[in-house]
Amino acid sequence: MNHAAIAQLSRVPVEVYLTSSYEPDAEYADGAIEERQMGEYDHSSWQHAIELWFAQHAKEWGIRVRPELRVQVSPGNFRVPDVTILDRNLPVEQIITHPPVAVIEILSPRIRSRA
Repeated sequence: MNHAAIAQLSRVPVEVYLTSSYEPDAEYADGAIEERQMGEYDHSSWQHAIELWFAQHAKEWGIRVRPELRVQVSPGNFRVPDVTILDRNLPVEQIITHPPVAVIEILSPRIRSRA
């Protein structure tokens, strides 16, 4: 079986992804579920610090700050950034479909070495 046929067999419908839970949460790209790296202490510390810094300015800047929130970037792609900054004037969504103000992804040394 060729690579394209194997890839097609492992495709998951978006509805299955959205109704399933993953620990840690997984991302979804064009029918494929992509595992995320488990956070380590340093990664978690940076995530927390960034989240706190933005949260201190949330009212002043008109934003909401959320960790590890699913963001739909296109019909078949969902990402889970470490920190998502949202416009406070937009409606609250369980899965973000409006463009966020910013997303922040913290790269761990193990991730950087693969890039």
